[in-house]
Parts: sequence; C-alpha cells; structure tokens
Amino acid sequence: MLLSNYGKVIHISSRAGLRSGGYDSAYGLIRLIESISEEVKDSNINVNCIMPTILDTESNRREMPDGDYTK
Repeated sequence: MLLSNYGKVIHISSRAGLRSGGYDSAYGLIRLIESISEEVKDSNINVNCIMPTILDTESNRREMPDGDYTK
C-alpha cells in the first residue's frame, strides 16, 4: 500500500473496546488501528474501524438480557 500510495484497511471490533475495564486486552487492536491510521494518513491510505453496538441475536439476548437492542 505504501509503495502504491493507496489503500483501504477495514477492521471490525466492538463498541465495548472504546473503554477499558480490564481483562479486555483483545480490544487493544483499536489503538493499533488508530496508530496505523495516523502513520499512513499522508499516503492516501484509509484506515477505519467499524464498531457495532449490541447485535440483536438469540445468543446475545441470552447472554445480555438487559441489553438495549433498539439502536
């Protein structure tokens, strides 16, 4: 991407990764995406992270009965 001066990177994470409460180091990837975005911003490389909120699935309703599924 750097050689061609163009590219797009899309990462999918969770909104839960915006704040750390401990024991969630997997969400550190969000910080990595932010760093990469800053490092390549002058190289016409677009780096984004899609962070959906709670998805309305049967398993999520079981695991998170108090979740807000209206968003």
